[in-house]
Amino acid sequence: MSEFAGYKIGLSLSRCVQDILEGTVKVEDVLVIVARTMFDYMKPEQWKPVMESYKHQYWHAFSDEEITAVMDELWRTGKIHQPRRFGGHAVRTRHPWINVHAEPDNEAARQAFNHYQTLLGLSGELELEKDKPIDWSDPIYQAFI
Repeated sequence: MSEFAGYKIGLSLSRCVQDILEGTVKVEDVLVIVARTMFDYMKPEQWKPVMESYKHQYWHAFSDEEITAVMDELWRTGKIHQPRRFGGHAVRTRHPWINVHAEPDNEAARQAFNHYQTLLGLSGELELEKDKPIDWSDPIYQAFI
């Protein structure tokens, strides 16, 4: 996997966790992993069969403790999305990652982020500063464009 300075969206729980375990991707660089699975990590009777299945093909070089440490972090930070748990479907892809990086000249991305800021402002999570221009070099904004 090539080096990439930015954030990542994962499209395969098994392969993305493998990359994290191998050290080619950092957990803090992951925005979300969209998984085709449907399990509750907090219920060992659901999680353990998934882990055992993936250990045979993807995670065999790692201990249960190493796998659990990565999964704990991903789950605790809300970085695992399972569309099947909500009636949706995730597609199988050849490549497990989408790289997300800043492109300040991307007007559609700026508009999407402005809508996001508006929603945060309405929810009370963010004080909007309408007269202050957005500093697109700030890492918090780069995640959205």
